[in-house]
Amino acid sequence: EEQLSVIFKDRMTKAAQRAGLQVTAVPVSNVGEVGNATRSLCSQKTGAIELYGNVAHAGFASLIKVANECRVPVFSPSPFEVLQGAVASFFPDFQEGGVEAGKMVARVLRGQSPVNMPFYRVKTTKLIVNPGVAAKAGVTVPPDVVKQADTVIGAGTRKE
Repeated sequence: EEQLSVIFKDRMTKAAQRAGLQVTAVPVSNVGEVGNATRSLCSQKTGAIELYGNVAHAGFASLIKVANECRVPVFSPSPFEVLQGAVASFFPDFQEGGVEAGKMVARVLRGQSPVNMPFYRVKTTKLIVNPGVAAKAGVTVPPDVVKQADTVIGAGTRKE
């Protein structure tokens, strides 16, 4: 497994336990395993799927196809996957990150060594939801969550 994927999975597991939820992890080592791993989760009566790691993201088409067949909602850290069938995503503000990266590049071009630049962590988190996809999976995105979302996709609604 990818090291960062394991870190994220472990963080999610701890947060889920605090909320009284159970996490079942199904690791995949190549894209060809993603559909079968999703089917395995479906057979365990999984309430939702959250994916982590490059392999899972690369196999998203297989994952979402099987999850839709099983009517299991999928959540992703990638907003682009909400456009392809996931229910929701919390993600860092890419525009903020790009602006800050541009400022850093300008500083380097003016002669500042990158060694002396502090790491910049994006401060703004965005939320994108797709209530129409949620409904097809048999779940409802609460109205207050839809209202708070930065972007709402699906069901004839588009808020940006």
